[in-house]
Amino acid sequence: MRKFCRGLKVKINLIPLNPHQNVSFSPSERKEIERFYGWCLSLPHPVTIRESKGKDVKSVCGQLAGTS
Repeated sequence: MRKFCRGLKVKINLIPLNPHQNVSFSPSERKEIERFYGWCLSLPHPVTIRESKGKDVKSVCGQLAGTS
């Protein structure tokens, strides 16, 4: 991530994954998110942990899951 963000004005938002039946990934434990957050603090960019929203409508980073 350090190389990817080099020279860019970015803000890093860590957003937990909303689980969905059609996605094989699972959300990280809060402990892991905080550990990664701690590492991100060494970067020259602002970083925040955002709370996941949209579970009720199965949203994932602005995307809505299909129900078919």
